[in-house]
Amino acid sequence: MSDEELIRILIATKRDLLWTLLESCGSLYKRLKPLEEDLRRRQGVEHPPTFLEDGEFQNGITSFLSGMQVVITKMAKASDPGVWAADLLLRAAVHEEKPRRERVRSTPRIQPAEES
Repeated sequence: MSDEELIRILIATKRDLLWTLLESCGSLYKRLKPLEEDLRRRQGVEHPPTFLEDGEFQNGITSFLSGMQVVITKMAKASDPGVWAADLLLRAAVHEEKPRRERVRSTPRIQPAEES
């Protein structure tokens, strides 16, 4: 079957190309995986390392996670209601009213006594 024929069939059956390929490869993987395990065990051959076991990947993830620790700590503090409330109170304290000056009443004028 040509590539064009495959695409025509997919279009006619209203199927998605990517999903169809994934289904086909998934079925193949499901059939071959037990056989691979059995043959590796019988031959005494271990699996090749995955990308998770790669040294460069591990170094990169370690650097990434150490940086994330700072970010996560700050996010945790920001989401802590107690820390949030304390910060809010301190911000509000900056904007507190200035103390009012007491109003000083003027002293009454003493009228000079009238001369008789």
